[in-house]
Amino acid sequence: MKYFRLYKLYSYIIMVFVFTSHSACQGEENQEPRVTVTYTSPEHDQVFNTGNEIKYSAEIQSDISIHGYELFEKNVTTGDSVLLLNKHTHGEKVQIYHSWTTLHSSPANIELVLKVLINHEGLSRFFSQSIRYE
Repeated sequence: MKYFRLYKLYSYIIMVFVFTSHSACQGEENQEPRVTVTYTSPEHDQVFNTGNEIKYSAEIQSDISIHGYELFEKNVTTGDSVLLLNKHTHGEKVQIYHSWTTLHSSPANIELVLKVLINHEGLSRFFSQSIRYE
């Protein structure tokens, strides 16, 4: 009987801990955050030729911890998109460094679209930067 009471007490303590931990995370995720992105490279409307290496560098800043980001290359003319990077990370200040080689054989206007994932419920912010392939 004594062990049964201890079991109930421990179960109650664990339940309270789990509930309060989940509530704290939910409170943070339901905020409407301010998110900014500062690009270091490439430059806006920079031109790249086939075989050039594109170095993407940016910093995400938010007043709450973000939950990750995705980087897409979108062809403005065709609407086609390619996922370049998908990163699950947490932080109020996140650095992004990514590089790839362009394989486009024809001229194209490209948008580099950065999707910042705010929470696990799908809240996100989009930022874009234009470059060109020639």
